[in-house]
Amino acid sequence: MSNIVSFNLAGSRLTLKEMTYLYKLTKTHGCKIFFYKDLEICNVAELTKLVPFTLTAKKTQETYVVVEGEDISAVADKVSKLLEKQEQLASI
Repeated sequence: MSNIVSFNLAGSRLTLKEMTYLYKLTKTHGCKIFFYKDLEICNVAELTKLVPFTLTAKKTQETYVVVEGEDISAVADKVSKLLEKQEQLASI
């Protein structure tokens, strides 16, 4: 059975290194990670589409990160830690 967990990106931007990290998570754990903003969806597995997708997001725009897969608890923890770090950096 597939599980879904979502996180709010809260207007912060991910670096290319962090986007690559998310991409690697999808490949090593066999899950899917999506970015949602307004009515747009971007799959992290499509790295060439992810970079412009995140660069065009405005700071005030609500963006969500969604993790989908069979056993996603480890991936959800890693994504959560990454986004917590981003929030701390954005508040400086």
